[in-house]
Amino acid sequence: MSTLLKTSFAVLLCATVAISAKGQGVTDNIVYKSEIYYSQGSYAVLPIATGVETGNQVNLDGTARFVTGFSFNYSATDLSIGATADVKFYDATGVTGTTSDALTLLYDTKTFLIGNSTAKELTFNQTDLLGGFAGKESMIWTVTFNYTSGNAYLIAGTPVPTIGGRQSDYVTYDSTTFLHVYDTGTTGNGYQGSFAATITAVPEPSTFALLGLGSLASMALIRRRK
Repeated sequence: MSTLLKTSFAVLLCATVAISAKGQGVTDNIVYKSEIYYSQGSYAVLPIATGVETGNQVNLDGTARFVTGFSFNYSATDLSIGATADVKFYDATGVTGTTSDALTLLYDTKTFLIGNSTAKELTFNQTDLLGGFAGKESMIWTVTFNYTSGNAYLIAGTPVPTIGGRQSDYVTYDSTTFLHVYDTGTTGNGYQGSFAATITAVPEPSTFALLGLGSLASMALIRRRK
């Protein structure tokens, strides 16, 4: 077997293994992580009114952009039965100011039931995300809590994310305009402007497809020359 053929076969094999591993979720890569921020044994929270879309603008680490998982932390007390949470992701490419025009929706999750809890992590795995979606280097994620009574809170994340980056603010959305809310630590027991959340991603499926097609083309060309 020629060196070129061996190389092509190796690339194709790696691509096949990567695709198989992706389906099992073992290649998931954390591209953003802001852990719960504790100060003197407690954590800061921000009360979120029912129906108010609230979240963060985040910058993903590395190059993987096909989002396969997401989680965030929240607390809730005395919630009405049937309370829900809906998470959305938007393209935030080029967004740097305090306000922005309506942005492109990248993905809208299914609605999840939520209940009373302290520092609960709500996780959306690849199945929940219907296989995943094509994200962007800069995204805005939001959550909308819907309830008729009680209280819901988002939990503050570390001032500097352990993986990835963010603006020193949080965002709200009224269906037409995003508002970046700059917080100096006066709200919610020293709230720092970010929420505890994790995003995982893998390379775009098209990357694997191109690798496979390139390898097959190389092998076909070699066979024709022989």
